[in-house]
Amino acid sequence: TPTPTLAWFHFAHGIAQYPLPDESYAALARLEPAAARARAAANRVLGLAEALHKVPFTRALARAARATGGDASFYPRTWCLPHQASLMRAAHREAMGAAALPPGSDDDESEDGGAAVCPRLRPWYIFKPDRGSEGELIRLASEPPRPGERLSATKQVAPGEEHAPRWVAQEYCKAPATLGGRKFDLRLYVLVTASDPPRAYLCREGLSRFATVPYEPPRHANAGEVC
Repeated sequence: TPTPTLAWFHFAHGIAQYPLPDESYAALARLEPAAARARAAANRVLGLAEALHKVPFTRALARAARATGGDASFYPRTWCLPHQASLMRAAHREAMGAAALPPGSDDDESEDGGAAVCPRLRPWYIFKPDRGSEGELIRLASEPPRPGERLSATKQVAPGEEHAPRWVAQEYCKAPATLGGRKFDLRLYVLVTASDPPRAYLCREGLSRFATVPYEPPRHANAGEVC
């Protein structure tokens, strides 16, 4: 017999997993959870999708690091906006002070006529909407939001946040890993079967994505070229 595929069905008390024939997901809508609950298998922690949006994930990671004394340095310095905008502006002023150069320096990178700064030390930030996907509205900037500046809402903005959508701003990595001069990312799949002792399995297959153009360090002339 053919190997059945797995499909998901959402119901009031959680998410169940059902073995189904290879049919469209429309068939799921006709299933009654009560009729199939006896053969359903719990698969997912409720609320996990919400927890993995960028803002709640950043907050959860920070709380975990504080509670356990763990090292979260693998995660870039991040501010949740708009609530931490003033903290970001304070950190930016400190970073710009560290990057300042004497007037008339040959290393001056002040393209906009501002204060002279060392190009290697100038801070850059990447802004990402909390619920964005597929690169929607992601942008680079060399400054934090101005007081009162409203960030744009995405297509997936949460109810009640239309007038103050949530974003994260992260320090942009100045020396990213590249392959053939191009930025890339990897999407790998892990199955965790136990936590004490920890046990996990890594799928042999995964996804890789590459930038369409070679990487260049950010500067004002190319800050809008997000690809």
